[in-house]
Amino acid sequence: MKAKTDKIKVIDEISKEYETLAQKHSNKENKPLVFTSLPWNDTWHTPGGNTYTAQLIKDAGGKYVFENDTNSINYQYDLEIVFQKAANADIWINTGSASKLNDINGMDERLTLFNAYKNQKVYNNNLRSLPGGGSDYMESGVVNPHLILQDLIHIFNQDSDDLNYYQKLQ
Repeated sequence: MKAKTDKIKVIDEISKEYETLAQKHSNKENKPLVFTSLPWNDTWHTPGGNTYTAQLIKDAGGKYVFENDTNSINYQYDLEIVFQKAANADIWINTGSASKLNDINGMDERLTLFNAYKNQKVYNNNLRSLPGGGSDYMESGVVNPHLILQDLIHIFNQDSDDLNYYQKLQ
């Protein structure tokens, strides 16, 4: 019974920390415009406006380019639609397998036209890998949303490079 109580206590602590961070940052006036993902076979698979990712962006004080989308799953867009929405976005996150800016350029040269790319404000959640090559973001991030939120807050405020899951692509 004690182990169950301890687990509930940890969950409550994580939840409280997340809520405290979200309350402090989600209502900022100057919100950076944020977009996510990369295209695959000329189709951009991006989270809908009612997804976990969209909520994280909002709670961290960002404005998601597809926040008005009512999908609660990833949605598919043509590159042209994403470019219309995100060409002037401030920050680009969750860039799949890209570990450096040149990886993105190598996928499709048109991707270098996004302002976030030009301004080198591109971040991926692949800072830490597991011994077998898996993503620690995918493994431990699900139980540490407060750490993901902290990363996004730092990224959106450009106030720290001390990140848990994300790295700035160079």
